[in-house]
Order: sequence, then C-alpha cells, then structure tokens
Amino acid sequence: MVKLFPDAPEDLAALGDEQLADLLASFQDISRRLRAGEIDLAEAFGEEMTRAEQSAEAMTQWREAAEFVQAIRAEQAARTEATDAFAEEAAELDSAFGTDEAAEETVAEGEELAAADDEDDEDKKDDEEEEPKAEAAEEDAEALVANVDPPKRQVLYPAVPKSHRATNRDGEQATQALVAASGLTGTRAGTELDRMSLAEAQIDVARRRGAPSKSKNGTEERILVASAHLDWPEERMLHAKDPQGNMEKIRAIGSPYFDKESRQALVASGGICAPPTPFYDVPTVSVTDRPVRDSFTSFLAERGAVSVPSVSTLGDITTAISVIEAADDALGGTFATKSCQDIDCAVWTDVAVGAIAHCREVGNLNARTWPEGIAHENENTMAQWARTAEGRLLDRIDAMSLNLARSAVYGVSSTLLYALQVSRAGIISRLRMSPATRFNVILPFWGAQMFSADLVNSSREHRFDFAPEAVGGLLSRYGFNVTWHLDEGLDPAADTEVWPDETDATDQDDWPGTTVIARLHPAGHFLYLDGGTLELGVVRDSTLNSTNDYELFGESWENLAPIGPTQAAHRLAITVCPDGSAAPAGELFTCSAS
Repeated sequence: MVKLFPDAPEDLAALGDEQLADLLASFQDISRRLRAGEIDLAEAFGEEMTRAEQSAEAMTQWREAAEFVQAIRAEQAARTEATDAFAEEAAELDSAFGTDEAAEETVAEGEELAAADDEDDEDKKDDEEEEPKAEAAEEDAEALVANVDPPKRQVLYPAVPKSHRATNRDGEQATQALVAASGLTGTRAGTELDRMSLAEAQIDVARRRGAPSKSKNGTEERILVASAHLDWPEERMLHAKDPQGNMEKIRAIGSPYFDKESRQALVASGGICAPPTPFYDVPTVSVTDRPVRDSFTSFLAERGAVSVPSVSTLGDITTAISVIEAADDALGGTFATKSCQDIDCAVWTDVAVGAIAHCREVGNLNARTWPEGIAHENENTMAQWARTAEGRLLDRIDAMSLNLARSAVYGVSSTLLYALQVSRAGIISRLRMSPATRFNVILPFWGAQMFSADLVNSSREHRFDFAPEAVGGLLSRYGFNVTWHLDEGLDPAADTEVWPDETDATDQDDWPGTTVIARLHPAGHFLYLDGGTLELGVVRDSTLNSTNDYELFGESWENLAPIGPTQAAHRLAITVCPDGSAAPAGELFTCSAS
C-alpha cells in the first residue's frame, strides 16, 4: 500500500531539533496538499481501488499522521520545558555566586593586615596560589551560565496585573501563546510569536506567494502561519519590537490604561520646525481573558461531540419506596403490598462543539507599509472573538439552568449573600447532596465593585476597608468558588451585563441595571468540550487576488455539556441597589420582600 506520509520514527527523542522540525514540516505540507486537492489519489493508490476505497485509505492515513503530529508537538513542548527549567535553575545557581559586600570588606581588611605583617608571608603566598584557582572556578561557572540560552517566550498577549488575570482549569495563570507554523522564513516551527512577529510573518507569507493571480478560475490558498494554544507559564514575558525605543520608557511606567503595551502618540510642540515623529504603534486596551471558559473542567472532544443522559432526581422517585408497619404486615393482603416503580430509559442528548471563527481582510500594500496597524487589528479582533465565545458560553449556561428571580432584600451585600445561600441550600436539600458541596458562581466583574460600594454607603464599622478584591474571598467562606466575567450573553433578550458607551456632555452612566445575574451550580456540573486549537493563517483565493488582498482567518470549536440534573443549576436574576441598607440593629429580619 502506498504511504502518503513519511515513515514515523519509533523514537522521536533520538531526532535533533532541526530534524524534528523538518519532519513536522513535511507532515504539514502533505496535509495541506491533501486539503487543497493537489495529490491525485488515483495516481497514488492505483486504478485497482475504487474512488471510495481511495478516499477511505487516504483518511485513515491522514488520521494516523495527525496522531503522530501531536506526538511531535508533545516532544517539542517537552524539550522547550526542559530548556526553560535548565535555564531557570542555571540562573538560580548563578545568583549563588554573587559576592556579599560585607564579606568583600572583611576580605579586604584581612588582606591589608596580611600585607602589613611580615610574619604572614607564607600564608599570603598560599593565598596567592589559591586565588587563580578560585578565579578559574568562578570563570567556569560564569561560562556555564553564559552558555545557557533561555528561550525567548514571546506571547501574543502581554502580561496583565495578577488581580485581573484569568486562571485556567488548574488554577494557574492562563495565556494564549502563538506558535509559528513550518515554512516561515527566518522563523523555526514551534517558535512562539508576539503581536508584531505574527503580523510580520503574515505579511511575509503573503509577499512570498508572489504576484496575485487575476484568473477567475484560480484555486483558494490557505497557508498556516501560526497556531495558538492555551499555555500556563508562571510568568509571561513581552518582547516588543519598537525601532525607536521610546515606547519602552512608557511601558516601564506601568500605566493601567496602556496595560497591553504602554504606547502614546507624541507630537511636536509649537515653534519646532522639524516635522513631528510618527508613532506607528496603536494602543490596544482590550484583553482576551476568558474567565468563564477557564472556570470549567476541560475535556478534549476528540470526535467533536458527546452524548449525555438525562439525570433523574429524588423528585422522580414516586412509587419505589414502601413503608409497611408491623400491624399492616400482620393483616397481610393489600395492607402489606409493597409497591415497585419501573426504571425508565434515560433520554440521551448529543452535544456537538460549535465553531467560533474570526476573519479580517487585509490589503497587501497596507500590510507591508503598516504592520503595527495589522498587529493592533489582530488584537482587537481576538478580544472581540473572546467576548463572543464567552457570551456563547453564558447563553449555553442559561439554556441549561432554571431561570429564577430574587427581589431585593436590603442592599447589594445583604441581598446577594442571601440569594446565593438560599439557592445553594435549596439545591443541596432537593438533591440530598452533601452540605459541604462547593458551588461555582459566575458573576459580572462589576458586581464586586457594587458589593463594595454598598458597604461604603452603609453605616457599618470599617465600611471603607472592604475592597472589591475581597468579595471573592468572602463568598468563598460561604461555599462558593467565584468567577468574575467580562461579557454578556449573545441573546438579544438577555439582561445587559456590559456597560454601554457613554455619550459626551451627559450625566455619568450608573450601573448597567438594577439586576445582577448570578449563574451558580455545583462544581463540576458542566464540562467544557474543547474541539480543537485556534489557528491563524493567510487565506487567498481568486477573488481576493483580483483585489490584491488576503484574509487572516482562524476558528475554535467548543461547547458546554451538563452532567447533572437541570435542578442543580440556577440562573438567578437578583434585583439589587447599592444603598447600604441592612436589617436595623436589634430588629429581626423580615421576609416580606422575598
């Protein structure tokens, strides 16, 4: 049987880094040619096989190749991790060779005394003989550290303050790292790219494809430039490319507004004849954090879908339990009859992953002359993509939860705590769960600010000491794992959770509404189905070629699947007002507003 892909070595560890990259590139090139229809299956497999058999064999080999590609990437990732670990440990070892100033002064004083004392000549001679040895040992250590090349971890999205970062499924900090595809000029496959190197790589790919064909019958080209995957490094490093170097000074200030990359346009002041210096970088303030996704346990949906059964609850058990007292048993007959309830088959529901795609069309000339603008638009696009994907997950949660409402009891702090505890206790009681069961609750991020403002408006002691950052810890004491989200559902009928744009020369906008949407469920109730990684690439076809353009395209596949009963999940619309009101001291709480 003809093999479409190269033979897979049994031991990937025996290959060098370049051999591994070349092998990955060859597999990717064949996959691209298969997708583009450039490989004639009839010629490859022979006319003795039918078209259906040829297609089936090609798909079988393609799947096996895909599994092997994942093994290659895993090996590359392991090597990168080992290199990082070595570099980190080497840096720690190097710091151990630092000289303490007090120790230096003590040694200096000892040398002066030794030089002044003729009786210590022999000791001084011994010291002088050992000094070259010590210096040689120190030089060897420095050479060892100098030879360590810690890889430059360039990420698409720069670091943000820890208090604002999303956490992944393991509680670690989450970043989206872009990894270069094979075949890029001057960039090895697997290298992580930052915002500027991504834009430059896309521009370079479009330029190297040559002059666009104006033929109406031209075929579409899809060229993979980079792929993004979720990574969880301890810290994220940003290596910006700025030829003028001025932006580095602004970044060092750490302005919250320029959190992504501290950039600000400068203009010439009056009286200067020289033309102003343009800054081509564009400030991007939006983040791509996905706290809703990261709050769920993630599973790879290898087949693109899962099938989940309906889950019965105690409320569905009607005639399965009998109580026969001794007197009834003595009477016998119908008095001692024990009922028995049939077990109905579960209803299975298929949950398939959906695609969230993004696509921007770029002019070749614009891309070549303003790469900073392309990088800025990439970031804006990915931030909007994150907002859309998060909104879709919120809609999915709402569709699989009981929709309930809660009127205000007192101020936000009292009402929110009251409503959440009632829902949690009610679910635990109805389903007879352990009272220690922890619940996940998803709230809009501004709910923490509203909670804090409510306490400020109250007359309670230390009312100014409770910052928004402390709200999550407080709710945790009541059995809740809190996730603060940034977005809202895509359903037009959903409550507004994102603040609208303000209008100039008008009153300041207040909170988005008088309702806070709380989505709560037992931890592990929903599973996040990950159907694949995000890919960014260049797309060209005859239509785009005729206008001298190309597209930047990518997509991901994801969904949520419930593994518990609907009764266990609440979408709670809580009416609130941050007026600081609470039950008066010495008076009992009244439930008239509940």
